[in-house]
Amino acid sequence: MGRLTEAVRTNRPTSWNPDEQAHLFDSDDPQLLALFCEAMHSLSTLTARELGAHVDLSASTALLDVGGGSRAYDIELCRRYPNRRATVFDLPPNCEIASKKIVAAGDEDRIAVAPGDFLADPEPTAGHDVVLLSMIMHDGAPGQDLAILRKCFAALPPGGRIVISELPRPSMSNGCTPPGSWTSRSCRSKLPARTAPVLARKP
Repeated sequence: MGRLTEAVRTNRPTSWNPDEQAHLFDSDDPQLLALFCEAMHSLSTLTARELGAHVDLSASTALLDVGGGSRAYDIELCRRYPNRRATVFDLPPNCEIASKKIVAAGDEDRIAVAPGDFLADPEPTAGHDVVLLSMIMHDGAPGQDLAILRKCFAALPPGGRIVISELPRPSMSNGCTPPGSWTSRSCRSKLPARTAPVLARKP
């Protein structure tokens, strides 16, 4: 159980210090970051397959995975769409981890990395017609989420799309997730899978 009891009682994270760090990734501990990325990679591989099965991205050619971590979504979606190229836009330490996985998988010709900070940078890397936000929106306050969406929208060409993918918790009888859950976007999802994608297209 580790320090779960302490986390519940104090309502504070125990794997990083919010008094000294802006977030989990504001850390000099490479082992912690690598462990987190590996855990997310295992989870994201399964949800990426579900996303690919339910969202048609055949008309797009370039995917920008904002906060893409270890690039799990990118490799699964590139497998589904052979002509797709993808870019992982994430903090430099995470891009280093992603780069090693990309090389190990032999995907250097299709998947690239672009170090950056989607919270601090004016906008993510341009040149893509789909922006993916996977497991990003549940972490921030509404104002922060809106700022991220505006940046992603500005980086898209006309006709480009934003895809939001979250993992909702079990829904209540009215079809919505309980208060305090990761996301309420599952209220609008009718998918049989546990992935709840939301799509928006730029005019």
